[in-house]
Amino acid sequence: MRVRTAVAIVSSFIAVKATLTWVALNTWVSYPERRITHHWHVELGPLAEWLAAAAAAGAAIIALNIAARDRKDRIKERRDQQKTHARLVQLSIEPDSKGAVNVQARNFGPLPVIDIDLVDAAWSEHPNARWEPLGSYWVGRNRHATSTHRPILMPIQGLDDTFDTLADFVIRFVNQTDGRPLAPIEPRTANYQVPSYVPTDVSKVVVKIRFTTADGVRWETPTKGHGSGEPTRL
Repeated sequence: MRVRTAVAIVSSFIAVKATLTWVALNTWVSYPERRITHHWHVELGPLAEWLAAAAAAGAAIIALNIAARDRKDRIKERRDQQKTHARLVQLSIEPDSKGAVNVQARNFGPLPVIDIDLVDAAWSEHPNARWEPLGSYWVGRNRHATSTHRPILMPIQGLDDTFDTLADFVIRFVNQTDGRPLAPIEPRTANYQVPSYVPTDVSKVVVKIRFTTADGVRWETPTKGHGSGEPTRL
């Protein structure tokens, strides 16, 4: 990109110089012989100076425009690379047998991401419901906590899952007033011992995850159906 910019600037200067030379030669040819001796330096000199100044200004404007366009292209390329990295943090969402919802984050990128937070959840069938975390855990470690934060998520190494490549968050939706779970319970049977919840239709649930990529950019990614939506730069 920088090489193309330099070539464009040099080409613009060459074009301006060629134009100036052509104008000067045509002006010189247009003068009668009797005027060349007496008026060449007086009349053509100021004209050449004005043309040179205009050419220099034009070349400077062209160079600045090329440099600005080059800078915008480099910024766009860098942002595209950053968004590609953010897209590699993939989400999946599944209903739980106890009426909860499991959200999984997995880092398929080459670099770690940090400060993963589950920040919001909505269920279109119950727009006034509130959500609460039931726990978060990571493969390979026996850790359970009522939390929606994961400090770091390393890239996947090979095909084996480790505690650094996978993060699960568990939430449930409850009534805004009394805090009772909204997932309906199936009718009792003769062998009823433990309530059996009707699985939540996760296609109507949107959960949002925020995280920071290794280059310091903060992103928010929603679930879409059973998978990931498009990440948004914050």
